Amino acid sequence: MKRQKELRSKVDEVALYVKKSKEIGREKTFEEFCDEGSKEIEELDPLEDDATKPRKKRKLTMEKKDLREQSRKR
Repeated sequence: MKRQKELRSKVDEVALYVKKSKEIGREKTFEEFCDEGSKEIEELDPLEDDATKPRKKRKLTMEKKDLREQSRKR
């Protein structure tokens, strides 16, 4: 009889735990986290297309002779 009461109380505890976990929300699996991450990336993808890209800097090469002439003019 005592054993049956102990088992019933444990069953009640488990049932209560399951009920609370459903109310609070269950833990997410790895696949669910991956799905959420991929959805967020898809939402941000159009923003990347709208962003302005920095201009490329041109690299100028000049001969020493031309540089000397410019420095004399200044």
